[in-house]
Amino acid sequence: MMRYDRDLKTHIFLSILLIFVFCISYPCTAQDKERERIVLFPFENLTADSSATSLIMHVVRESLQKKGIDVVDEAETNDFLFKERIRSTGNISAEVLLKAQRKLSADYVLLGTIHNFYVSENPQLGISARLIDPETGDIVWTDYSSHAGEDFVKLFGLGAIRDIDRLSHRVVDRLLGSFNSVRPKEKESTYRIAVMPLKNKGKRAGAGSIAAHMFVFELFKSSRFVPVDYGFIKNATVYLRIWPKGELDYLTIDAVSEYLNVDAILIGTVEAYPDREYEMITPEVEISARLIDARKKRILWSDSIRMDRDAEIYIFDWGRITTIDKIAQKVASRLVKGMEKARWQ
Repeated sequence: MMRYDRDLKTHIFLSILLIFVFCISYPCTAQDKERERIVLFPFENLTADSSATSLIMHVVRESLQKKGIDVVDEAETNDFLFKERIRSTGNISAEVLLKAQRKLSADYVLLGTIHNFYVSENPQLGISARLIDPETGDIVWTDYSSHAGEDFVKLFGLGAIRDIDRLSHRVVDRLLGSFNSVRPKEKESTYRIAVMPLKNKGKRAGAGSIAAHMFVFELFKSSRFVPVDYGFIKNATVYLRIWPKGELDYLTIDAVSEYLNVDAILIGTVEAYPDREYEMITPEVEISARLIDARKKRILWSDSIRMDRDAEIYIFDWGRITTIDKIAQKVASRLVKGMEKARWQ
């Protein structure tokens, strides 16, 4: 009996020792415990090419899995979307995201938008994505990437990408390059902003939504602002039965402010945004915007910026902007920098 007890104690000791050695030798066990599981919803497609979504989603899912991200099975996600009767992920509500988190046992939901998809000798692709915490409704990560095949030209004209599939891998890799640095944004000394759908006077269909997404991306980068996800805003316009066209009356400001709990509302107009057939002739984007204090109902800031593809050339053709959506992003960036100087008192 004593020998049995001694053998049992020895066995327990060796088992504990093995577990300790395993934990030290394989730190991935700690990482696996912290590994976050995400739901990947099909990206909203603002282009005229219906084939864009299937190609991009395959590349995004593959890239996430290569990074070691635990992604909910595609069939499970599609089944959830079918049961919830969701045809477009461009105006997902906070309630649906919370339901997706609970039913699919996930931590976050990844949403995205395809802004530019052009198959040619010089292909173009522009996409943005944002990670939402369904518990709070906050954007905890967002990024944007846009390139043309000629962006990768090296010396002697070599290196240009002529295939949209190859280009999609490069664009997605750059988009998700910062994905591991997911951090909830500090909310102290910041202002919560709702970017309303912009009125579109440009030739490109959907330019108002493209510009709005660029503003959300740039506002998130700013240390002064916390943007509301654009999908929540579009959902709010449906729920409140409003469709702003560059203007808001006092009653609408009150309704939006209360429903979305925001400090300010950004409204504006896309004055110029070329369609594909005009792109090489007039590659210019112009956006005007105004920031309205939702509490005091006064204009805090307003500006308008027009930019073409040559706006940032610094020597020969170096710095030329090769995609229209990237020009829109540059315009939004400059406008947000001006917005940061607004006086709130």
